[in-house]
Amino acid sequence: MLNLKDLCQVKDLMAAVVQVEAVLRRETGLNLNQSFALCCLNKGPLSAGALADELRIHGASLSRILKVLERKGYIRRELSAHDNRQRVLSLSEEGRQLASLLIACERRVFPVAVLERGLAEVQ
Repeated sequence: MLNLKDLCQVKDLMAAVVQVEAVLRRETGLNLNQSFALCCLNKGPLSAGALADELRIHGASLSRILKVLERKGYIRRELSAHDNRQRVLSLSEEGRQLASLLIACERRVFPVAVLERGLAEVQ
């Protein structure tokens, strides 16, 4: 369990996140927000609005993220089966494979980054 006691520990936690992002960039070529988007879509298709809400970002920021992911072939935009006026986002096969790699990378790197900074204990 992570039990932050003061603002300095939040700084250390942010440093751990930066370390994870560096590994993600090196191993996948994606930044943290692009990685977050793939992980959210790995749970199932979402509208752009729902994904923006999930990521807690504005539509313009999401649009930039989606352009990169779509250009790289990781996501698809399709008409909603329930509403022809709406498009839903889903992962391509390459996107699903990359999402699995992201999850494995995060599980391998984040605990180490957190433990190195004394933010958690091994149980």
